[in-house]
Amino acid sequence: MVQSTQQAANPYGEMSWTARIFVFLGVPIFFGLFGFALAYIEKIRDSEYEVDITRDFVWPWALGMGFVTIVGFRTGGFKRGVGERTVLRRATVPAPAPPAAARVGRDKKTK
Repeated sequence: MVQSTQQAANPYGEMSWTARIFVFLGVPIFFGLFGFALAYIEKIRDSEYEVDITRDFVWPWALGMGFVTIVGFRTGGFKRGVGERTVLRRATVPAPAPPAAARVGRDKKTK
């Protein structure tokens, strides 16, 4: 009974807690580990390169967390289905004037 009430309130459904934990922790950690792996590969190629945890893990992790957070807010908490479209502004654009060559025959009557 409770489940059907929740489904009636939100027809698109919501993410489970495990999915939210994966998205908000797993994806940024993946970004950080990917950056760290690239730094390690660069260290193998160039022995003078120093692996820095802040530059090679924390910054990619923070960018991944920011990305996931922005997408989470824009999608309304990662709801399933299609959300409402937001129309920012409707603009009317006048039709372009026909070229001068097309107007020549209409302006003057030729014999």
